[in-house]
Amino acid sequence: MEMNAPIAFEMNVYAIEEKTGNQAIAKMSLPRGQYPTPDTIRDLVKTATESFPDGYVLMDKKQFFNAIITEEYGKQNTTFATPGSPDFDENYVQGSDE
Repeated sequence: MEMNAPIAFEMNVYAIEEKTGNQAIAKMSLPRGQYPTPDTIRDLVKTATESFPDGYVLMDKKQFFNAIITEEYGKQNTTFATPGSPDFDENYVQGSDE
């Protein structure tokens, strides 16, 4: 096994049950000692999605942003909008040469 550095990453994948609004987080471990690639992360998101209980789906951008705000600052009396489409962009942005 190739190793890039003495690193270990854990990734949270956020889900929501659309009828009730209940939220869930799937904790995924990335390969130890290796820099994560976009493909590795996409594969783990897919694996997490397949393990969600019935009725749970990946959060959209607005749901995710509001979940993060709640984690950081506590329950809010309002929800926040996000610009653009509610769907996440699949393009790899950070560090991209494209």
